Amino acid sequence: MAAVRRPPATPANPTTSSTIPTSQSRWAFLRQRGWIAAVVGALAFAAACWLVLAPWQFGRHAERSQRNATINAALTAPPAPVDEYLSVQGPPDPGLAWRQVTATGTFDLDQQVVVRLRQDQRNQPASEVLVPFRLQDGTTLVVDRGYIGLDAVDIPPAPGGRVTITGRIQPDQPDPLRRPPTKIGSQMLVTGIDSRQLQPRQAGDGTLRIGFVQLGQASPGALREIGVPQTDDGSYLSYALQWCTFGAIAVLTIAYFAWREAFDPRESDKRDACSSPPDQPSLRESSNVQRPTSVGTGVETGQRDQRSSPGHMRRRFDRSQLYDQDAPRTS
Repeated sequence: MAAVRRPPATPANPTTSSTIPTSQSRWAFLRQRGWIAAVVGALAFAAACWLVLAPWQFGRHAERSQRNATINAALTAPPAPVDEYLSVQGPPDPGLAWRQVTATGTFDLDQQVVVRLRQDQRNQPASEVLVPFRLQDGTTLVVDRGYIGLDAVDIPPAPGGRVTITGRIQPDQPDPLRRPPTKIGSQMLVTGIDSRQLQPRQAGDGTLRIGFVQLGQASPGALREIGVPQTDDGSYLSYALQWCTFGAIAVLTIAYFAWREAFDPRESDKRDACSSPPDQPSLRESSNVQRPTSVGTGVETGQRDQRSSPGHMRRRFDRSQLYDQDAPRTS
């Protein structure tokens, strides 16, 4: 019985293993300068969002919330005698700002002062009027009577004799530029509220209560009342969350494009040849490498050929469409 000759086994194509991308070659594009710049830029932007911009807005939100809590607590507290909050020893506690106080004494109209460069509740230029208030115990208190217009010539005088006033305490608001007082006619003009600068003699002998009181609208001697600031939290919290979101978007975006380039790369064209490393074949060259012949059925072979055909690759925008093929080239 004659022996049946079997066809020789088809040798494995030595180039087949080189067409399968390894983990190292798949991410080799990250060594290109363009990708390095993109990754560094995205990480730097995310770090700025998370470490600088968002904490800055969170801090401003915390400051505004604390100020609002202080104002709300002050508005709900009943008026107290002024000597409970303002003393001759030092400035008042910032947490006591806007507390309502009462005091009994007389206005010293001869030392009235006008504060320039202020803004009213409507953000309009205005001035404020300060006057010393002599208390019954011999101490002195600086009182802010309220706003007047810039064009105001005659200031309504404060009442004479002993009166009881009601207002809100404030710490001093000195001029950061330390501009000296000026005098126009008989009127003294200043650019900040510093009780020790306004009453230096009383500050020297220890009879000046440091800080000042803003008069309420119903108080004797009040002009146009200085209102309480708004107590809403503002948009600082939403801004902080937006910066956190922007940083996350930057990181996720660069990660998505890197994953897409590694696992679903675009089909290269002639202009990509100069950007490919010399030791790494382009996708077009890799797709043209001869694949081993399959011994399977024609249906299976046709399916593999269909999957490996160039038309099966992810469709991309052909950059050659940007150029006019029929236009003559100029030398």
